[in-house]
Amino acid sequence: MKEDTKIKIAISTGGSGGHIFPAKTLAKFLKKHGYKVFIIGDEKYKNYIDSKDQIEHKIIKTGKSLKSFYGLREIIFGFFQSLFFLMKNKPDLVIGFGSYATFPFLSASLLLEKKILLHEQNSYVGKVNHLFGRFAKAIMTVYHEMYGVRFKDADKIKFVGNPVRDEIKKLSELEYSYPKKTEKFNILILAGSGGATFFSKEFTKVFKDLPKEILEKLHIVQQCREADIELVRDLYKKINVKFELKTFFKDVDKKIKDAHLIVARSGSSIFEFAIASKPMILIPSPNVTNDHQMKNAKQFADMQSAMLVLEKDFDVDNFRSDFVKLIRDKDKLKDMANNAKTMAVLNAEENILKVIKSTI
Repeated sequence: MKEDTKIKIAISTGGSGGHIFPAKTLAKFLKKHGYKVFIIGDEKYKNYIDSKDQIEHKIIKTGKSLKSFYGLREIIFGFFQSLFFLMKNKPDLVIGFGSYATFPFLSASLLLEKKILLHEQNSYVGKVNHLFGRFAKAIMTVYHEMYGVRFKDADKIKFVGNPVRDEIKKLSELEYSYPKKTEKFNILILAGSGGATFFSKEFTKVFKDLPKEILEKLHIVQQCREADIELVRDLYKKINVKFELKTFFKDVDKKIKDAHLIVARSGSSIFEFAIASKPMILIPSPNVTNDHQMKNAKQFADMQSAMLVLEKDFDVDNFRSDFVKLIRDKDKLKDMANNAKTMAVLNAEENILKVIKSTI
């Protein structure tokens, strides 16, 4: 197929890794299947650019709010950047992956009457996807049970799953294995791209006053904010537990593979944990729109694949007791891991491709 005859697809993403990783995964998949693909991202997308991907991209201004002059100015600027891109490259289809970062590009696409598909990574549809849902040909979801979709748009919902990176997808071959007596119990603590302070200043207190035989067996791998690393390091050294701290793990697939228990927020990364058959303790971020992380975590908790802990109700002494019971209960951990596996979708890209073909 000649380059100029390829079907062109523009994927709009940004905001955080939870939006960007699935978008990049889909872009690489579509490129392999002969499509001409562009990614339109915000400034944060620059942190995820890999020259080996060889995917054309365009960075635009986005702005986070219509309420401030600066935010409005950035959105307007991004809108005209998007118009210019669309008129120059003439994509046949536009796919929005949610977040405020997609607003300018979707607005310009709507003005130019482009066909639009939306992908929603959470169980409660985000503000931008909710706004553009009425104009989209389909709203592709990763949860069977969705909230916040307009009644009139309900027939547009297509369950497809969340595109997952190849290095994570390989972990689907894993079966949960409780550590032997001579092995460490690996706990992976991932606090999102920002490395939430709650995990560093509050959750880490769980490890104080643990029974000696448990503390000696633990190996804690934790993502922290730069400002919190010294605090957490001092605590772990004081209680003499084995640990590894970083602000960002480039080998997160290996960290997930080695983990016997994962403690995390409940954004789209929980599907990566599910694919790898890992039991989870999920602590939803209280600072997200429509409390969507709570709704995400509840669906996993209802499937008995995760322990749900609310930050506002967190009591370290009460939780420590439950934590110890969980670590000691290898049968429960294995059941949680197997239940998590049932939530995983390995063919999300193929499912999305079907929606693309039916739309075009």
